[in-house]
Amino acid sequence: MGQRAIYWQASGRICEVSFDITHALQEGENILVVKVEDTYDVRQPRGKQRWKKYNYGCWYVQTTGIWKTVWLESMSSEHIKKTKITPDLEKKEVELEVEFIKGEAPLRIETRIEFDGVLVNTSSAQVLIII
Repeated sequence: MGQRAIYWQASGRICEVSFDITHALQEGENILVVKVEDTYDVRQPRGKQRWKKYNYGCWYVQTTGIWKTVWLESMSSEHIKKTKITPDLEKKEVELEVEFIKGEAPLRIETRIEFDGVLVNTSSAQVLIII
């Protein structure tokens, strides 16, 4: 089995990361390895991470490396990259911003808002900008 590396260097902050690994896949079985290296280099910005190997001087345990779930998902070349929902409590409305990747016009987005399994509202809108 051939090996291919996909490399990304973090900026020393909490961030979400995604990769398109299609070019690295081979026919048949593939093995995906996720590796994180966190050095003790004082030039790397830190939050709860430390430059020392062991905990000291505070009540919480240092946090470093991968600390949330890592998953693999199949996506088409046309997909939703990001969503942002902003509520306006006074108007009893929400604004929905959706970032699409490689969609082809005309696109429409349909939404359903439910609370405790009860339909509250539905909406449909034309997509204005496609990246």
